[in-house]
Amino acid sequence: MKLSMNRSLPSQSFAPCNRGAGADADASKVEGVSGNVRRVFWEIVGAMEPSILRGVPASEVLKFMSALEADKSAYVPIPKEDLAHFNAAYFRRNLLKFLIVLDRFGARLTPKPFIDIGGGTGAAGAAWHRMAQIDGADLQASVHFDRSEVQLAAGRAAYSALVSRSDLPQFKSHLDVAPFGDASSICLFSFCICELMAEGEHPKDILKMVGSELIAVDFRESLLAFTAGLGGALNPILFVHEEYDLSSDLADALGQRRLKVSGLYAKRIS
Repeated sequence: MKLSMNRSLPSQSFAPCNRGAGADADASKVEGVSGNVRRVFWEIVGAMEPSILRGVPASEVLKFMSALEADKSAYVPIPKEDLAHFNAAYFRRNLLKFLIVLDRFGARLTPKPFIDIGGGTGAAGAAWHRMAQIDGADLQASVHFDRSEVQLAAGRAAYSALVSRSDLPQFKSHLDVAPFGDASSICLFSFCICELMAEGEHPKDILKMVGSELIAVDFRESLLAFTAGLGGALNPILFVHEEYDLSSDLADALGQRRLKVSGLYAKRIS
């Protein structure tokens, strides 16, 4: 099936600053994250973050984040020239959220090659790569997909510091045939569904990208709207909406003591 790529994936990033009603809906309280998540988080940060932070002063990152959080819009498009600041500001947070979700869903997941949709700097793919590698999975044929050449280059540079050349995913800015995966792969979405829906994409069109199964980390409201709009075409196997008390090292790393995480693991029905 051919799928037009003109609107199917955002060509620019959006700030994760959903301020809609219910954005702070009650979340299950969790005391701390697992030791495995902490270990993998610091391993990935240590390898990938130097590339992501290169040339971006910490003071500018803080200024950039403050400006975004002062904006009351639900979604704030990030201009091309500000993508480096965006990446530096949100890589750690998005990485930790994806690691937490993978850790929560782990017993139900089968390690396999991934297709990271709207991959950016690679937080979702890196999380899957390291968590699946723990289980000895062969991740050849994985794909890091982003329509932005700036983000694709940033992801390639960051990944190259984490894994050997033979273990690098394929980096692609165009995938013309949907679905993008089949039963031998899993699609990853890290704050991409909210972007697609903000651009007017219908959940059924987003689902066309998915061959068999998906994991999405996003705003709770975006995940609920996505599943509600599919008319029974998706089997939501696991859904979490939790708030974590962070250990002192993670709290310092993110600049916050608590972290809300919403994640979905689902399989296509039709």
